[in-house]
Amino acid sequence: MAVVGKVKSKAVKGKPIDDDWIQEADLREGAFTKKAEAKKMGVQAYAKQVVGKYKQMKASGKKPTKAHVKLMRQANLAINFGKIAKKSK
Repeated sequence: MAVVGKVKSKAVKGKPIDDDWIQEADLREGAFTKKAEAKKMGVQAYAKQVVGKYKQMKASGKKPTKAHVKLMRQANLAINFGKIAKKSK
């Protein structure tokens, strides 16, 4: 099961998630944007940086803290929202 926000989804690789999953997600609007602005970066650029650092951390064998995992999930959500926004144009 994939975890989206605080909602567990029965998403399996290659199968789509319900279109209304976002309605049930527990979002803190603007939290990731504030973090990106604090780093003087755009949201998508900061999200890609976070994902890259997280992958490096995992590759080096370090165990991520709860804060790291939360930030990674926020970054993934920001990337996914960017893709959705790009599709809807």
